Amino acid sequence: MDGGYIDLGPVIRAVETVNRNLGIVERNLNSNITVVNNNVAIVNDNLNKTAKDLARLRADVEQMRKEQRLAAALQRALTEVIRVRQELETDFGAHKTVREHMLGILQAVDLALISESTISKCTEELMISAPNYWLAPCLIALAAWISNNQSLAQRAIAEGVKRDKEKACLLFALITRRVNVGRMKAGKKGTNICFEWLNKYFETQDPRKMKSSIIAYIDAYTNGVFGNDKDNICGDHINHWMSVLEKENKNFAQEQTNRWVRNFETASTLTPANFPTLKQICPDYAEINAYVSRIQAAQHKDASKGIKAKFNKILTSPIDSAKLIKDIDDQLVKLVERYEDGREAELRDEDTYLSFVKEFNGDEIKAKAKMDLIRAGRRDEPVNFAERLSESIWDERAALSARRTAFFFLREYIQKAYARFITERKEAYPKQVTLNIAEKGSNRKGFTWSGQTENGENREELVASLKEKYAAEKKAARDAVSDEAALAMQKKAKTQMIIGGVGAVAGVAVCFIGGFAVVLGLGLAAASVFFGIVKGLKKSKAGKAEIEANANKRKAIEKYYDGQLQANINVLDTAIAERAEANACVQKFLSDKENETLNVKEA
Repeated sequence: MDGGYIDLGPVIRAVETVNRNLGIVERNLNSNITVVNNNVAIVNDNLNKTAKDLARLRADVEQMRKEQRLAAALQRALTEVIRVRQELETDFGAHKTVREHMLGILQAVDLALISESTISKCTEELMISAPNYWLAPCLIALAAWISNNQSLAQRAIAEGVKRDKEKACLLFALITRRVNVGRMKAGKKGTNICFEWLNKYFETQDPRKMKSSIIAYIDAYTNGVFGNDKDNICGDHINHWMSVLEKENKNFAQEQTNRWVRNFETASTLTPANFPTLKQICPDYAEINAYVSRIQAAQHKDASKGIKAKFNKILTSPIDSAKLIKDIDDQLVKLVERYEDGREAELRDEDTYLSFVKEFNGDEIKAKAKMDLIRAGRRDEPVNFAERLSESIWDERAALSARRTAFFFLREYIQKAYARFITERKEAYPKQVTLNIAEKGSNRKGFTWSGQTENGENREELVASLKEKYAAEKKAARDAVSDEAALAMQKKAKTQMIIGGVGAVAGVAVCFIGGFAVVLGLGLAAASVFFGIVKGLKKSKAGKAEIEANANKRKAIEKYYDGQLQANINVLDTAIAERAEANACVQKFLSDKENETLNVKEA
């Protein structure tokens, strides 16, 4: 340390070396970071690719599983259908054969294509192979009948009735109907035998639990498909069903009337397009609609919408006898072909379902959905006789003859219901109505105008009242736009400018004194000009602009109220016209008292 000198060179060099090394480290670090980032990006790309590959793999696996499930379901269906059909053949094959022979014999008898001995032989063998099946003894009875073996026929009939009275009686009623037709075509006299069998079938029916098929047989009987029941063998029994329901339920008549009132109410629809303006401004519209809509529903000319038109169509349309006969013959075929309830029906349904699984290549969901549709289509929940009749009348898909037959049994209740339906809103129909017009207003809160009329006879008075209301509201809205503040501002501006002018003159006068007073004078003059004259002029312009704006507002208010007045006069006129139209509809309807009764014509 000579002369107090310290050599800092080595330290500086060391620091520089450290800095260089730090720079190298930083560059290397940046390079490594870049490499790492690139590697991370590569890893991310690989991960994304892997994720996509996994998604594809998952989809492929799921598709493979689905295909395996479908293939397994298809294989099960192919296997199961063999089991089901074997069971059907083993347990119910004889039933199928009996059905086929019964249909064949009926056809052969019609066409005279088969000998009596052949019929007897085949049927006796089937009787042994189907010991519990109701149709087998019926087949024996038919064969014995054809062979004129009365003793065998009676024993077989007794056995068939014993096994299933309802089906056996119906079968013989349908067969003997055809025999009767053949006898009469041949010029022979008809017998009552088909009516006796039909009556026995009716005896098996519970009026509390009727299926829809009963309507077809009653319809056919009523319209002479079974012939002329001169002794009224069946008619009394059908009437008896209604008396049973009436005796068991003391409220039966009231319930039937209520049911038909509800049916009529579903037809009572007044669309908004009829009286839209009246609906908008008349608080009494609900009462108007309730009565007028019923009148319109009663008198509409379209049979799908009008009550009287609907019943006129039912009661006046010609009956297609050929179709009725075909329908009854179809019922005979259905009766013979029908699967037995219980195990056979279950197996037949299972067979059908498995065939759908095959059809859809193992898709059991689609097969089940199609099977559910089939089951829903043939579902026929039993209801009481009166409800079944009501359903038939109101069902547009039902045969007109069946609807007519049902009407005859329910006529009393339907007519009472119609009389109640068409008159129960009559007294509530308003003789005088209120019309309300609500106005939102302009620059003010809205207001409501009200008026009353019977048939628009006081239209001028109502319009004058509406104009008066609008005039008052227009004046109030105009008066609410005041120029008072703007005029006060202009007055203040004028005073301010006068004071500013006086101050400016005074300032100039002070300048003549000379010396320091010149500065004071100029300052006073400048301040007076700026704060008095300039500011005053600005306030005056603002006041003038506000007065002009207010004038425009008042013009807009006048235009608004004048426009709204005319628009609402048009609304009032439309509502009055709609009220007059509703009144005319009611008056025309009431002009003929027959309109309040269901006096439809009958064919």
